[in-house]
Amino acid sequence: MNFTWLTIDCDDIRHIPSNQGHPTRSKNLARTKSTELSKQFINGMNGFEKWMNSHTSPITFFVIADLFDSKEFSTWMSSIIDTFGQRITIGCHGLSHRSWSAWPEDSAGFSIALNKATEIIKQQVGDNWRPWFRAPGGYIAPWMAKVIAKSGYTVDSSINPS
Repeated sequence: MNFTWLTIDCDDIRHIPSNQGHPTRSKNLARTKSTELSKQFINGMNGFEKWMNSHTSPITFFVIADLFDSKEFSTWMSSIIDTFGQRITIGCHGLSHRSWSAWPEDSAGFSIALNKATEIIKQQVGDNWRPWFRAPGGYIAPWMAKVIAKSGYTVDSSINPS
């Protein structure tokens, strides 16, 4: 059986590079936080549904919790879970798309963000939740490891074996 792990990454149209993402690689565009999804992101969601109908393999999503601020995303995720049921598992890709490993050490801030993300995602996806974490940017700084372990996560290192 084939397994697929996908990251539902940030929507660049609503991404706020000044406090999320990577401090040097994020697009330096002034944006304000919005709950509206971009047309590109919505097209991706629609394409995913079509793709899901083409096979029977299980899928794991790593979701950024702040996407659930969007009613449209929340409704879509509920629909995906209702339609594809046990084939869908959901892990965490963070609260926002902040690449914590690229910023100065902030264990307390990371812990707060990770715990809030966990709470939001678990509430939204119920039994489809798994305590799996995929770091934005793919890297985990050594100081992040204790926070992740204390939060009860298993790290997906398929992107980067850091």
